[in-house]
Amino acid sequence: RAGRPQARRGARPSTRALLIAATLAVVALTLVPVAGSNDALDYAAYGRIMVLGHSPYVMKPEHLMLMHNAFAKEIPGPWHKFVSIYGPLATFEQFLAAKLGGLSAARITFWLKLWNSIVVALLAFEADRLLRGDPARRLRAHLLWTINPLLLWDVVAAGHLDVLAAAAGLLGLLALGRHTEDAAPPLLRVVAAGALIGVAA
Repeated sequence: RAGRPQARRGARPSTRALLIAATLAVVALTLVPVAGSNDALDYAAYGRIMVLGHSPYVMKPEHLMLMHNAFAKEIPGPWHKFVSIYGPLATFEQFLAAKLGGLSAARITFWLKLWNSIVVALLAFEADRLLRGDPARRLRAHLLWTINPLLLWDVVAAGHLDVLAAAAGLLGLLALGRHTEDAAPPLLRVVAAGALIGVAA
């Protein structure tokens, strides 16, 4: 019928085939060097500043360039004069990646991309589980998220941390659960939802 969503009327590719293709794409994009953006190299610089015992909210990457010749060439030009603009949880993630990656920007960005890839996979699994009873919505979720080439390029190949915020926001919404106007969600769920959405912000 006219007006019905395309996923209900169009071809219905195998969900299994989509998931296999998405897995292969995510693995490949995780292993290649950062592409499409140099933001992950900024994250690496801020993480390295933390590993050295300084604050990325005070110390600029340009100071790091003076301290580490091996790391200096990896710091992107446009942002080397700016302190970190990211929240404390993002900064902690950057610190962990720098701790694991050492002096290699490639290894640091690999860890950042790996965590993004794991989050992409977990959200795809959660969408599949939630929408298993509605094949059209399930397919649409996988087309928009799991196998979306633009999204995978942005959050896996480029290593942007936006996917972590998306995950926290979705978990915040899921924490509320389903409820009616007559039955508000329990206070604990509301607090958990608010905390997770705050983390996303």
